[in-house]
Amino acid sequence: MGMAVVKTFAGQGVAAPEVSVEIHLANGLPAFQLVGMAETSVKEARERVRSALINSGFEFPAKRITVNLAPADIPKFGGRFDLPIAVGILAASGYISDISLLNIAFVGELALNGEIKPVNGLIPVVMAAANEDIIPHIFPIRVLNGKRDGLRKYLMNNGIESGIHYKPNHLLSFYGAKIGSLPITEKLYTQLLSLPLHPSLSSKEQDFIIEKIKLFLK
Repeated sequence: MGMAVVKTFAGQGVAAPEVSVEIHLANGLPAFQLVGMAETSVKEARERVRSALINSGFEFPAKRITVNLAPADIPKFGGRFDLPIAVGILAASGYISDISLLNIAFVGELALNGEIKPVNGLIPVVMAAANEDIIPHIFPIRVLNGKRDGLRKYLMNNGIESGIHYKPNHLLSFYGAKIGSLPITEKLYTQLLSLPLHPSLSSKEQDFIIEKIKLFLK
């Protein structure tokens, strides 16, 4: 039996109320129940999350899974809850430490192969997260067609230092034997680039970074 709580945000126009995704794994016949005023598109997360975790190389728990989206009086819709539900299941299963989830919020729809899809209404989410002392740690972008390392070098030549975070856990000696092979994770690791992120970064500096990225990828 395991439990985990993951933070996320609902979408309500220009507002983004905080939602706690509570995960409970219990012994019994395998089942996956989702409660908390979730509309049909949210309840479909059960199949997306199951497929995404299995295709990402994780063992889906053969337990009675209950997911509560609290508070229950806020309507939830869309695929934005897929990622926090998946992270919660991994945490409740022991793959992720509860401590690593503190002051972090997750928003994103999952493809069946485990990839994260974009969702609408992220600006209110970022503003709400800032008010809740949820601090952005990194700002990664995905660079396709093998251009990640070239873009990183180009940015450095223009005075913009970027980074690569983080080496996948299953490639670390401590975790490797526990997790196994994760080919999708390894592929994404070669595509992600972390851009500069700091409270004092001005709008002018942000525009400069964006323009350089657009010029390189054009």
